[in-house]
Amino acid sequence: MTVYKYFLKLTNRYKIYGIIYLVIFMGMALLQISKIDERKHFEDVPVKMMIKDESNGSNEIINQLIQTLQKKHEVQKTTKSDTSMKEAIYAGDVDAGLWIPSDAQLKLEKEQEVVQMEISNSLSGHLIREYVNSYLRYAVALKKEGNFNPEKIEKIMDQEVTVTLLSKEEAVSSQYSKEKLGENYFTYSPFIYFSVFIYLFGTIFSKMKGKEVAKRIAIATKDERRVMLEQFLAGLTIVSLIVGINLLFVGILAPEFYASSQALKILLLSTASAISAYALSFLCAVVIGENQYAYSAASTIFGMGLGFLSGIFVPLELVSSYGVNIAKFFPVYYVTSAASNSSTEFSSYAFHLGMIVLFTVLYIVMAFSVQRIRRNKKF
Repeated sequence: MTVYKYFLKLTNRYKIYGIIYLVIFMGMALLQISKIDERKHFEDVPVKMMIKDESNGSNEIINQLIQTLQKKHEVQKTTKSDTSMKEAIYAGDVDAGLWIPSDAQLKLEKEQEVVQMEISNSLSGHLIREYVNSYLRYAVALKKEGNFNPEKIEKIMDQEVTVTLLSKEEAVSSQYSKEKLGENYFTYSPFIYFSVFIYLFGTIFSKMKGKEVAKRIAIATKDERRVMLEQFLAGLTIVSLIVGINLLFVGILAPEFYASSQALKILLLSTASAISAYALSFLCAVVIGENQYAYSAASTIFGMGLGFLSGIFVPLELVSSYGVNIAKFFPVYYVTSAASNSSTEFSSYAFHLGMIVLFTVLYIVMAFSVQRIRRNKKF
């Protein structure tokens, strides 16, 4: 285990690079959770929203919902494209977008989901979704009883729904937000893993090619494959430590996340992507060799490139089809793509998890294959 121990020794020497990135990323998470101090009534929270109504005012319940929202909040009826509306939501210009289909009447009669909503990651966005869903639920029930009228539904919303929202106030502003913090933290961590691991492990691997290591290997009489295997396992040990630190950090900051329905899905995807990022850094080390400056360039190119193409900095819906096709060649895309789907069924993200594992195996096989080709050329 000579190579394994020396790799850990080098990692300890260069640990400051990993610590700096971890502190920066954790600091960003702390800033996010420090904003969770909104404790207001639905009526007191300023809500800006856009509504695209394709039903042409053909349904009484929908008409009354829009009128109620217009009384209390800043509502803009629009005919803009879906993409334009989503851009406004993601940019923070509005808190929510509401799409009302042309067959709203038929869906209400069949008790199907009537409207589509896209909300910002804010208390205002969450409250407007609660309000709209509650309004439609009460309105449909009253309609079936033949007792629906604007005054009655508004009275119910002012009393019972307001009480419901207030009883959820603590959960909305604290538990829900902390669950989302943990979800976002692990969803975005692959971008950091790829950027940091390529530079950190690339630098360490390059140092492993020095004369001092060569002497140690010669003394231990180890073949090149054994040396590579020990290097890989040593790096995997460090990856496990970094992932463990992140798990502990979120456990301290937002323990509610681990009890959420999304926890298992997000943790599997994030952990798999961390291993995949390490496998790619291992491949880069084999290909690049001792050129330390190249690792810095590769780290920046992969990190920033994947951040923009894989839905980290820009939502996937706004990335061009060419960009998405490029992103599909890297594991980060499959993490953000799976996370955007709210389903927690294993079948909903099994393909994404499988692709991440496939890329991991591919990177490892390529690394050992390249090294084998180089070894054969020497003889």
